[in-house]
Amino acid sequence: MRRGDAWRVHVYVGRDEVTGKQRYLTRTVHGTKREAEKVLATLVVDASKGKFTTRASGTLEGLLKDWLANLEQHASPSTIATYRGYVQRWIVPRLGDKKIDRLRPDDFDRFYAELRKHLGAASVLKIHKILLSALQQACGGGC
Repeated sequence: MRRGDAWRVHVYVGRDEVTGKQRYLTRTVHGTKREAEKVLATLVVDASKGKFTTRASGTLEGLLKDWLANLEQHASPSTIATYRGYVQRWIVPRLGDKKIDRLRPDDFDRFYAELRKHLGAASVLKIHKILLSALQQACGGGC
């Protein structure tokens, strides 16, 4: 579908396991129609292989568990231990019970403000990167 000077492609990725609502992955492609068709084809193949989850109504804690399990295949044990520590000590107690589709910017603003009272900038940045990576994985990188 043409949207101004870009193309928007939509791919059906299944139904949400909790709500039963249909879920779609959307990408905006700045370029030609042919480039948009290539992106669409890639997304269709990835969706057919089950690459994109449909757990938008799950909790952040569940998402982080899945993210850590996926990361264990690629990262060193010490990295996993460090990330797991941040997740269990700082993220889950404050945001873990939140539904992913209910998280709002002000939730993160309050969370980061609280972290800055207790942690240095490097640790806050690491926690931010953990959340960013997990949320991007949840939406297939198209957030």
